[in-house]
Amino acid sequence: MDRRWIDRIIATTGWTRTERHPFDWAATEQQLGTRLPADYKELAEIFGPGMFGEWLGLFLPVDYEFYALDIVTEWSCSLRIAGEVYPFGLEPYGLHPKPGGLLEWGFTPDGHLSYYWAVESDDPDLWPVIVSHADDTLLDRYEHSTTEHVYRELADVLDRHSEHNLQGFITLNELTARDGLPRP
Repeated sequence: MDRRWIDRIIATTGWTRTERHPFDWAATEQQLGTRLPADYKELAEIFGPGMFGEWLGLFLPVDYEFYALDIVTEWSCSLRIAGEVYPFGLEPYGLHPKPGGLLEWGFTPDGHLSYYWAVESDDPDLWPVIVSHADDTLLDRYEHSTTEHVYRELADVLDRHSEHNLQGFITLNELTARDGLPRP
């Protein structure tokens, strides 16, 4: 795994915390029926639940009552309602486990963008990033890793909104405290 994008994210966010957030990746991957990209798993364990630039959140193997962050739950829900919600969207990909189907890994809090992998090979480190807009009819494809995409989005958001003093990363505990919600 190439750590340069993770190192750039750490530098951009000013992240200095050293605690790790271990997740049961084996159980998650078994439920999803596929392995997940190594850089995504490393990023998740370094930062844990929260938001990059208060703009991009990761779906993780966790479930909190007030934040829909669980990657397995979100995938299962998407599959269950796919015919109702996505009858014409997400094409030509469809949803994982369809060959080449999409598996969602990230979101924006306003619901404007969703981030997916196109599960196109047995090597998850080669999956492209697909970004869908709110109505799922406009899909942008990027041939780079998850962490490269997070870094590029984060750098862009922090640059465009520098006057708002956005944090590089805000933890789930900080989000819940700010929003007056119970802590996970």
